[in-house]
This record gives sequence, C-alpha cells and structure tokens, in this order.
Amino acid sequence: MDTVHLAPDGTLRAPDGSTHADPLPCLRLAAVLDAGCTLRSFFALLARHAELQRLGPFLPAAVADAARCPAEGCRADGLTGLALRKTVDLIGYPGGPRAEIYLSLRALAPGANSPCGRDGETEHEIRFIPLDALLDLPLSLGGLRHVVFGDRTRVLDCETTFSLFEVIEGLAWELGFQGGARHCSLRR
Repeated sequence: MDTVHLAPDGTLRAPDGSTHADPLPCLRLAAVLDAGCTLRSFFALLARHAELQRLGPFLPAAVADAARCPAEGCRADGLTGLALRKTVDLIGYPGGPRAEIYLSLRALAPGANSPCGRDGETEHEIRFIPLDALLDLPLSLGGLRHVVFGDRTRVLDCETTFSLFEVIEGLAWELGFQGGARHCSLRR
C-alpha cells in the first residue's frame, strides 16, 4: 500500500520527501507518523488544509481551540503519549453475530500492561483531559485489537495500517467528546 507521511509541522510528504500540496488524493494512502508527531501536528495539518476540517463536524471548533492553546508545553504530567488504535469487536452470540469496527484514541501513562500492546503503560480516556494537556504528547498509531463475543480477557492484538482518512476520522470522533460531562459515559 502506498504511504503518506505526516511530518511534525503538519505537512504531508511522499516517501521520497516531496510535499503533497493537495491532501484529498492522500486520504486513501496508509498514514505514517514521522518521529516527533503530536496531536499539535494533526491540528497543524488541519490548519494548513482547511478543506480537511469538513470531514468532521467538530473539527473547525477543535482547530480554533488548539490555536488558543500555548505554543508549547501542552503536556499533562504523568502521561507518556497518545495512541490511536482500531478495534474489531465480534458480538451478537447467541443470535446473529456481527462485527463492529471502530477507532479510539487513548492517553498512555506508566503502569501495568496496556491493551495497546505496550508493556508498562496503561490507557486512559481523553475526553476529560483538557486539550492543552494533550497537544504536545507523542502521537502513535497503535495496533488492531480483536475482541470475540465480548471476551475482553482474551484479546488478540495485531499490527495494522491506518489510512490518512481513518486517522483524521478517528481523531475527529474522539475530539468531538472533548470536555464532555463526566456523568455521560458511553461505552462499547
């Protein structure tokens, strides 16, 4: 699969290092986050290519919120990074089984084994963490988690790829819940 690289400054680059001026043909390409990419890199991409903000109804407001944050130092103490991952959840047994595929963004912190496949880290929802505490955390693309019939004790973690569209859509979805009420807890 062809790849597109997101640079820390928010530019999209081809594997040969050339810059993509038009982001739309890149949406289908496998995304690679270059070293040093953060959530701020994602917002720089959206600011550079405003047409991408139309991919999510909450993105224009999120870009404006990110622009109001300090230019550096936006990291929460105790968090080591952010990981976007895919989950394939096979559900509906007994009865008609079905598969649900979704993306989630989690904050990582030191602790026990993480479902992202990273030893020594735990995951936390980001919706109650202020944006100005997330922007400068390293952003990574995690693996794919396969859950069969709700058995969360036996989970298969696999390597996978993310298209640029999936990265934008996944981050847009999670950022849409940013600052939500603590008593509203949607679970899968």
